[in-house]
Amino acid sequence: MTELAQEKNYNIITIALAILIFLVSMLPFVVHYKANDNHQNWLNHDYGKNLMSSAELGSIFMTEGGDNQVFGTLYFTHSEKLRPDLTLYDQKGNIFKRIYGDMRYIDRGTLERRQQLVDRAIFSGEEPFYVDIRDRADPYFIPYWQGTRPVYLTWERPRPWTLGDYYYRRYGIMYKLQDIEYRLVDYLELKQEISINEARGLFAQWLHRDISPEYTLNKIAKLQNEGLIRRVGNSVRFVKMYPMPYDGDYFEKYLLRWREVPNAKYWEFLSREIIVNYDYQIGEIYRQRVYDLQEMRARETRPEIIREISNRIEKKWALALEHYNDAVTYGHDSLSILHNVSVVFLNNNMTNLDNEAHELLTRALELYGNSADAFGTYQVMFSFLARDMLRNPENEEKNLAEVDMWFAKLTAQLARYRESLGDHTRHPHWRQAFGIIRNYFDQFNEVDTAQFLALKADFERRFRENPATIDYILARNVIEVMYSRALIFQYEPYIRSADRYLETLVRIKSNDIQFNMWAFQISTQIPGKMQLAYLAGNNVIRASDINDFSFYYSFGKVCYQIGRRGEAKIYLNRFLELIRQDRSAALQWRNRIEEARQILTEIG
Repeated sequence: MTELAQEKNYNIITIALAILIFLVSMLPFVVHYKANDNHQNWLNHDYGKNLMSSAELGSIFMTEGGDNQVFGTLYFTHSEKLRPDLTLYDQKGNIFKRIYGDMRYIDRGTLERRQQLVDRAIFSGEEPFYVDIRDRADPYFIPYWQGTRPVYLTWERPRPWTLGDYYYRRYGIMYKLQDIEYRLVDYLELKQEISINEARGLFAQWLHRDISPEYTLNKIAKLQNEGLIRRVGNSVRFVKMYPMPYDGDYFEKYLLRWREVPNAKYWEFLSREIIVNYDYQIGEIYRQRVYDLQEMRARETRPEIIREISNRIEKKWALALEHYNDAVTYGHDSLSILHNVSVVFLNNNMTNLDNEAHELLTRALELYGNSADAFGTYQVMFSFLARDMLRNPENEEKNLAEVDMWFAKLTAQLARYRESLGDHTRHPHWRQAFGIIRNYFDQFNEVDTAQFLALKADFERRFRENPATIDYILARNVIEVMYSRALIFQYEPYIRSADRYLETLVRIKSNDIQFNMWAFQISTQIPGKMQLAYLAGNNVIRASDINDFSFYYSFGKVCYQIGRRGEAKIYLNRFLELIRQDRSAALQWRNRIEEARQILTEIG
């Protein structure tokens, strides 16, 4: 081969290798282009603008402290000089004005006190100032020169009624602080008319305190003077809605440009977090509206109003589902969104979305099952599987196998923690929660479900026909299993039925000592059953001359807890009298003896 031919072949090989290297180097670009094409990603820009556009002129604007909220508004107000009419604060007081002082120099107790004090003042139209921002001394306050100003928050600050007679009204993606009387107008917009006494009850419910008739009448008079409602005798009627901050739909004015971007679902997590926050929060708006409408419908008697409310409920729920599903589409790898939406699906009272919730929980645990952030998701999954077995006993074998699978993954994770020393049972989460849940599922293997359901069916038949024929053994075998399977995950159908059975039988079997002694013991172990425990215990005392010191101790405590102090004194003294006769028991019960004496000292 000539030298010229060799050089030509060499050039061809070089060019081919160069092309191959170029193509290989371009492969990641092509494969990952969708995830890295951000030329249309204006999410943080648009989110900050949408927040600011939600607040009316001259407002106080308070952010929760999240980066997307704080730094977006910081950029627009300080760099682009937009909305100079707004006064901005952040929840931590670190980025904008330090309204709670310098948190590097104050303790937690001081901070919590100041948050209440400062927020109350801001809500009522006063601005905080410090003589020394590092000092523990509380600030002084000066009214804003504009007077009382609209207050908007990016989150629902907990318990607004503790800071004044306020509530939050959602406007777009912001919450506006409003005086509590306007919530009555919100309620009357659909309800149209209620009694003054019902209005008083609503104010008490909203403000979490007793409300006087005078307070209610003053609020009604204020709204009537504004032309929003009209008093007619002992009732109030809706006239018109108060003026909105803006006309039209907020979401029509917002910049929501990601909806037109095909690859938005592939963007990096922090960008998509803004999208799922929009969708989840909008879903929550509609879901809360559904609950409010359901509450109104439950109190309504007029057929035409009930039909109108029902139509609105269906439309609002459809919109809520649309946004929840959209949140899952963009948050397909977000533990928080998979967890939160699954909880909504499981606990809604509109449609059965158990299968959809199960899919979301499974995806969450497959992605994040080895993360400490998934502990709550494990609990939701176990709760779902338990409730599904109670609703659908035919799923028991399948669900228990799935329980074992998730526990294998969970225990392997717990064993890796330093405090576990290789043994998952040492981990605090196991001792406080998961160990109890594991025992709960193990009990399903101890009680044959088919046999239990047959006993339960026989019990229910006899309960319908003649409850007096139900013997103590049958009642105990059915009611105890119902409570044991229902209480830990609050399976309401079993709890309500077991409550009804137990309460009815305690009344019917008032002379059956054995039954009432058992009923007393189980009632003391179930939250909210102290009155029933008192009734069963009283039946025991009336039917026999009992000399069991442990019974008198427990019954005396029950009497004390339900406010029957005179009887508590009698039975706790009887306990002390009987236990003095048994020195061995007195040594073992010395802590309870001391507790009984302390109660008796308090009673006097």
